[in-house]
Amino acid sequence: MHFSIPDTVDLKDENGVSYIGYQIHVNGVHHCTVRYRQMFELNEQLKRDEEQGRPPVNFPPKKLLSLTPAQMEHRRDLLEKYLQSLSQMGGFAKSEAFSAFLLRAQKETRSEVSEHVQIKVYLVNGHEMTIDVMTTSQTEEVLQAVVKSVNLPDHLTHYFTLYMVKSDKQSQFTLVRKLQDFESPYISLKQSSFTHRIVLRKSYWDNAFDEDLLDDRVAMNLIFVQAVSEMDLNWLHPTAVLDDRLQKLRAVGSKKEFLRTIRQCRYYNYTQFNQCMTSYPSHRCSTIILAGNNELIFRISTPEGEVKEGCFKVTRMRCWRITSSIDGQSGDTDPASPQHEISFEYLMSKDKLQWINIQSEQAIMMSVCLQGMVDELLRKRQGNPLRKTKSRQVTYAAGREREELSLVENGVFSGIGDDDL
Repeated sequence: MHFSIPDTVDLKDENGVSYIGYQIHVNGVHHCTVRYRQMFELNEQLKRDEEQGRPPVNFPPKKLLSLTPAQMEHRRDLLEKYLQSLSQMGGFAKSEAFSAFLLRAQKETRSEVSEHVQIKVYLVNGHEMTIDVMTTSQTEEVLQAVVKSVNLPDHLTHYFTLYMVKSDKQSQFTLVRKLQDFESPYISLKQSSFTHRIVLRKSYWDNAFDEDLLDDRVAMNLIFVQAVSEMDLNWLHPTAVLDDRLQKLRAVGSKKEFLRTIRQCRYYNYTQFNQCMTSYPSHRCSTIILAGNNELIFRISTPEGEVKEGCFKVTRMRCWRITSSIDGQSGDTDPASPQHEISFEYLMSKDKLQWINIQSEQAIMMSVCLQGMVDELLRKRQGNPLRKTKSRQVTYAAGREREELSLVENGVFSGIGDDDL
């Protein structure tokens, strides 16, 4: 999870009293604007929770006099570090108090009144469902409503999750981010001016989990729809023979055999990102990146029309980081969108580590995908089955102009990476 406070804004309350609003971003998107006293109250509430203990970083103290510009910047920086420290501590990050604070702040920032509303949720193939929820319903509540709408058994809910996506006039499909439980999907959708869609997708990376779903008609149909859609998007790149076989199975409606056969595709259950610029194999190289099967794939088109590939195993990434830059302000309470770059340090050979840089509007989404694959590997090592859990919280700071952010140490690098050499 990526928390930052990249900027502040001057605001007035209902009594006309001026105050500083701190712009909280989550996973690169503006989530809410809060006052110092709101975060102070959160800290006091967390301190009263004896089970969690004290927050790991001291909260910036109150000041009796007005703050100078330098002091305001210092407070912004301290509040950002405080949020990041909370998100790194599993107990605090998963606490009801922290989740309620973020949900309430999102609601208050958007001046949203809690009332019944209908929202549209889509399958990957564009099939539309109308779901009755509250404007302030959390993501988990909306997911449960979607599951109920399609008659999916409750015990299979955690195999799926909700994403925010967008598509352009050329049908370019872009995963924006995974919706979190401390936000209201309706408010987040409204914030995008309804230009995005909420889409139901699989929540796991390991293809073996498909088998858990094949004996339930609804679950099997959901993953069949996703597989067919990604095949139509040309994400899978099957061989001619395999493509012919899949088309025949699809034509006769043999879904179970289709889903078992499609796993032979090199890129089945991978997420494909929009074209971006990388530092490998050369500076500012135009690349298509796919994430899946515990690796990142770089697909590079040569001037001769060939496609060359580079494979980067998650287990050989020592760490990764996000770098953020802000070019300007939008002029309202929503700050300009930061530009992000993801870099990972890769074990190229036994004694050689090299940084690989990726400039992409989906850099944070790539980082979330990396973390998801690492989390699954760790659960597999620990012998834990796939179950409903929140991913380990990972935090980055964000720079005012451009700043190198804190590293994410890869928990499976030392334990698994050497075996891949």
